[in-house]
Amino acid sequence: MDTSLAKNEKPIVEFRTNGFIENPQSSIAMATVGGMALMFVTIMIGAPIFVSMVGLIGGICLVYGYKVGKVTYMLYSDGITLLTRRFIPYWISKKEGRKSFVWKEVKSFKHDFDKTRTGQEYEYIKLFLKKSPGQIWIINQRDKSGFETFRDTFLQLVAIERSSRDASPSKVPGAKRIGTEEVKTPEPYLVQKPSFYKTRMAKLLTILFVFVAILLILINMNQGLSTRNLFRLEVIIVPGIVYMIYRVYVKED
Repeated sequence: MDTSLAKNEKPIVEFRTNGFIENPQSSIAMATVGGMALMFVTIMIGAPIFVSMVGLIGGICLVYGYKVGKVTYMLYSDGITLLTRRFIPYWISKKEGRKSFVWKEVKSFKHDFDKTRTGQEYEYIKLFLKKSPGQIWIINQRDKSGFETFRDTFLQLVAIERSSRDASPSKVPGAKRIGTEEVKTPEPYLVQKPSFYKTRMAKLLTILFVFVAILLILINMNQGLSTRNLFRLEVIIVPGIVYMIYRVYVKED
């Protein structure tokens, strides 16, 4: 099957930002492991504490230098292309990376909102791919207006692709048999996943967190919490639970 994009077609819309070139979760994990490994090495050889801290920060920055960079997302009628400039490799060789995916290689996507640790809400589109890098995260934190244009165009393309797929006369539910050969229905793609906050798990977790918060408040009223734990309760836990209640039971997506 030819999965290449039309070479002569101009992109419908482009969106440039800084972000993870590969799976963000694995990149963060690798950065943490790399930084901790360098820190432990310096501790084992008896280096001063500031050298260990430099090793920790240096290891994290080194991994991020290869996993993070400038990304240009280019939307086409038949797929998406990523032009990437990893910070360290591009600084050394000035070469861009390029990856293209046709829509049939995007098994599903999610369009949702969430909050950072500092309490700022951000919007994102997450593509789940059938091949490496597995996931693509497109976030509005750098350029909100550019993201909005990209988002609207992407959702329109998804709607067009879905309607054309639904109208295809070759679409047959399940599997059918032609002579002695069984022909299976093509695997669905570009399926929109629901927001986590609208799942049953989110509802159960919200109820659990509310009970935990009430328990901690009662403990503080009767026995008192340490200053650190009280700060966490008032500044992190309670606002986070309030946000979950809002997203799960109040906000209409």
